[in-house]
Amino acid sequence: MRLLLAIRWYREAAKQGDYYSKLRIASIYDRGGPGVPQDSAAAIRWYHKAAEHRLPEAYFFLGEMYYEGRGTPQDYAEAIRWYREAAQRYDADAQSRLGAMYYKGQGTPQDYVEAVRWFRKAAEHGDADAQFWLGRMYSEGQGVPKHCAEAIRWYRKTAQQGHAESHSSLGLM
Repeated sequence: MRLLLAIRWYREAAKQGDYYSKLRIASIYDRGGPGVPQDSAAAIRWYHKAAEHRLPEAYFFLGEMYYEGRGTPQDYAEAIRWYREAAQRYDADAQSRLGAMYYKGQGTPQDYVEAVRWFRKAAEHGDADAQFWLGRMYSEGQGVPKHCAEAIRWYRKTAQQGHAESHSSLGLM
C-alpha cells in the first residue's frame, strides 16, 4: 500500500517537473513490492521518460532492460546504446558493462582493445569487476601487451574489495 501511495506522489512530482520522480516510479515497477506487482513494461516506459532528462541512472537501467530482455525483446545493440550514454556520463557500472560486451562480442564485434578502454575507465572509478577483468586482460595479453606486474596490480586492487575470483587469480600468477 505504501508503494502505491509513493507512486501517486511521485506522479504528482513528475507532473511538476521533478524528473527524478520518473526514475523512482520506474524503479518501483522494475522491482515490484507489496501492493505493486513487478511490471517490466511499465518500468521501461518510465525509464525512457526519465532518460529524456539525461539521467545517467535512467540510461544505465535502460541498458539493463535491453540487455536482459525485460519489458522489451532482448537487444544487445540497444543495450550498448544506453550503456554508452550512461558511461559517457561517468557511470562506472555502465562502463564496466560496455567493457564486458566488447569483450564477449555482444551486440558488437568482439574488440579487446575497446573492452580494455571501458574496463579501465570503470576500474579507475573503483569498479571491482572492471579491475578484475583488466587484470585478466593484462594476464592474458588481450587488448594490451601481456604484463604480469600490471595484472597483479589490478588483481590486488579488486582483491582488497573482496572480489573472490581475484584471490585465486593472484594465486595463479
